[in-house]
Amino acid sequence: MYNFKLGFHIVGLALMLMLLTMSSWRKSFMSMSYKAYLILFWESFASIVVDILSIVTTNLVTFIPRWVNLLTCRLYLLSLVVVASSIFRYVNLQAHPDGFSKWYELYISAIPLVAATIGIFATSTYAFYDERNVYILGDSTDVCAIFTLAYLLGTVYIVITSWDLINARKRKSILFSSIGFVVVAVIQGVDHGLELTSLYLAMSMVYIFFGLENPLEYVDRQSTAYNRTAFDVFVSERYQERRKFSTIIMHFYNMRYLRTFFGAVQYEQFRRNIAEYLRHFKSANIFMTDDHEITITFFDQEGFDKAREELGRKFNADWEFAGASVNISVSMVIYPSTNLPDTAQEARDNLFYFRDEMLRAPEGSTIYVGNSELEEKKKSDDIQEVFKKALVNDRISSHYQFIFNKETMVAERAEALLRLQDEDGNYIENAELMPAAERSGLMLQIAERHFEKVCSMVASVHPGSYGLKKICVNLSAFQCVQKKLTDSIILTMESYGVSPTLFCFEVASESLAFGGAVARTNIARLTAAGCDVVLDRYGQDNLDIRTFVDLPINGVKLDARIVLSCLSNNYMKNAVALVGHIAAELRKSITIYGIEKETNLAELADVRYGLVQGNLFSLAMPEEEFILKLKERGRV
Repeated sequence: MYNFKLGFHIVGLALMLMLLTMSSWRKSFMSMSYKAYLILFWESFASIVVDILSIVTTNLVTFIPRWVNLLTCRLYLLSLVVVASSIFRYVNLQAHPDGFSKWYELYISAIPLVAATIGIFATSTYAFYDERNVYILGDSTDVCAIFTLAYLLGTVYIVITSWDLINARKRKSILFSSIGFVVVAVIQGVDHGLELTSLYLAMSMVYIFFGLENPLEYVDRQSTAYNRTAFDVFVSERYQERRKFSTIIMHFYNMRYLRTFFGAVQYEQFRRNIAEYLRHFKSANIFMTDDHEITITFFDQEGFDKAREELGRKFNADWEFAGASVNISVSMVIYPSTNLPDTAQEARDNLFYFRDEMLRAPEGSTIYVGNSELEEKKKSDDIQEVFKKALVNDRISSHYQFIFNKETMVAERAEALLRLQDEDGNYIENAELMPAAERSGLMLQIAERHFEKVCSMVASVHPGSYGLKKICVNLSAFQCVQKKLTDSIILTMESYGVSPTLFCFEVASESLAFGGAVARTNIARLTAAGCDVVLDRYGQDNLDIRTFVDLPINGVKLDARIVLSCLSNNYMKNAVALVGHIAAELRKSITIYGIEKETNLAELADVRYGLVQGNLFSLAMPEEEFILKLKERGRV
């Protein structure tokens, strides 16, 4: 009676079939890595099947032609070389994800495979069963061992030389697969038995699947759309393939309120409904890139144009959901395929940059990314390089603008304004400077250098002796959320020997919106140190009166344009009057800045404020000119 000894092989085949039921192939957007995995899977699957056929034909050689048995054995040996070459290509992809399509190994790796095929079919092959195992012998096994080990040792070489390039999460899976295959190949070269290969092939594929290529890791499970990870891979790989696609990013401003209103379960169903609606657009890939954001990509220009036209109308109308009619407030970035960047990294940077610009813009706005917008973005990137060079070459300077007492029109304060020069000596506008500096991560270094220059001027000139009560210094929202901000400021003042009482720090009011306790702590510590603190651009971020009353601040600054717009409405006029009344009761100052014309001053006649600032009274001037102006006033 024949004993086929198929236990290990049947287990391996069962594991591979299990993967077919668990992999959810349709969920994958078919990244290059996943395509390589599919090739490896099916080659391994075929190898296991041919392995089983080799065992069967060897056991039944008395009933079937001998050449059939030898053919299956040779096909099995060839399948091992094919799998080893596929492992080589797959690991090479993991090690060089940004340049795999250009690597010559893809093509060179096929040459040894052709040589192995010729060698296996041209040399002798023997197969027999010793009532314990099936063995394959002959020169063809040596050919198989040589080429298989060559591929696998090449794989190990790639792992060693490209270790830092491989994602840390993927390293264990790659090591288990590649080194394990080398061990099995060596054992098979010594023993020539077939008992281990099928089981190890299957175990390795299971490990690779769950460690590297599980498609469900790229899917938002609630909406069944792709997730942020999938989007990052999609952008990177499509640009490597030089395949043009268009993108629409939609941010839903009021989704968090809908979640609160409907509850988590219905809210997720709502997101699913939106995703299902978006899928009807031709060639659309839907990515849930955030809880309140959906990104759609299109390969087809017709589908993109249709979506661009329909989405605005669809989201301007009410949505019917769960028996209710709700409105969705949406902002969008429209990124057409005609603006294809040169690299995948540039593509990702552009998408994230314009997404951030959309979130900074008023709710419901739409940004169309054309050549002019890309030029502006490039200009912002160039400014970051200017920042680095300015820090190295000390091109950071301070300008000063006087702030006047409304009643006496005597300059009581001066605001120190950060100025930065490019290589040609031209000053960069602050409107460009601050956002770009914060994005670059250099804001803290630039601001510290600026404050050091202000302290140096104060220590050498002593502006208080010329009648100036305060030197005002801006603190951006980015600075205000830094835990060590106050320590750094105090240390700088002490190093220059200047008094904290001479400084007034103008804190960006938006820092309270997202800085929380850290921003409030910095305000309290600066006040405790003896500095004045005022809220800059007060009222632009819907801060309530309680903020004005409770915070340990010395006053607020109001934009003249906003104040004037409020005066056209009786209710808002009363609100401005209320701020003035509270300031007077609490003995806090109100500064109105941005006054450009005499008519502006006349329109503000009935508003209660104590300090004025603007180009009508004084232009911002370099430090040297400011010092001359002080000395013209004379000492007091």
